[in-house]
Amino acid sequence: MAVVVATRMKVARWRDMPRFLRGSMAAGRQARRSPGLLGGRLRAEPSGVYWTLTVWSSARDMQAFRDGGVHAILVPRLAGWASEAVFGVWTTESSELPTWSEASRRIAEHPNFAPLDHPSAAHRDAQVIPARRMGLDLALRPSRNVAALR
Repeated sequence: MAVVVATRMKVARWRDMPRFLRGSMAAGRQARRSPGLLGGRLRAEPSGVYWTLTVWSSARDMQAFRDGGVHAILVPRLAGWASEAVFGVWTTESSELPTWSEASRRIAEHPNFAPLDHPSAAHRDAQVIPARRMGLDLALRPSRNVAALR
């Protein structure tokens, strides 16, 4: 059974954008090299909202990524960078990536709101804002070296 993780985050201040983007790129490289990543997508919306969507072969693999490396260093910093941050985790029989609308729906069903230093009204009111139709969408594929180990 595969594990899917979807996240939505809005960067609060433009001055935090460079650090956030550098950290996101590093976390993306970490994910690509992590055992168990089946695939993923990254999405940037014009309003400063960023999404991630990953599928993992097991909860253990997903947790090893989440709790280690660059990702583990970045997560505490997001509390100061974000005005909105919510994620959802679910299991599925398929290793295929869901659509962004499906990810939005799944997050809304069982949202996990991150504690933030300066949350927006939407975050304080536990509003899950769906993915927009427009945005830059990039694939996140496992590196060949990791894929060869499977």
